[in-house]
Amino acid sequence: MKFFMNQNIVKWLRWLFLLPVSILMTAVIFYLPELLPGIIVSKNSAKNVMHVLSPFFTSIISILSAHVIAPNDKFKASLVIGLIWLLILSIALSIVIFKVKFYGQHQYILDGGMALISAVTGIAIALLMSWKLQNLQRNK
Repeated sequence: MKFFMNQNIVKWLRWLFLLPVSILMTAVIFYLPELLPGIIVSKNSAKNVMHVLSPFFTSIISILSAHVIAPNDKFKASLVIGLIWLLILSIALSIVIFKVKFYGQHQYILDGGMALISAVTGIAIALLMSWKLQNLQRNK
């Protein structure tokens, strides 16, 4: 007997798993450099380099994984994930600006905000890539 699954169910499952898989890919990419810092750069500067590169690559991978998983309207799905990223970044920035205390301590921006800049750059690059990929798929 041949296994058959309704295409409508597959489409709904892809939409259902869009956000969880995007978050999972973010976690995998975020913790992967922790295993390899001595290979990439010296141990002394590895923490600073990873602090800047991790937000860049995690934002790109999570947005592009949403593009791959979405059954249709791939750019819109990528845009929603990008907006979620921007919402999280703006909440974190407002916590720093308004000096909200967690456990009795103020929060600060590390490394002059390079992680914030790299995350926004990663979001912009990933959304541009998603838009280009969607246009390439439409032109086929």
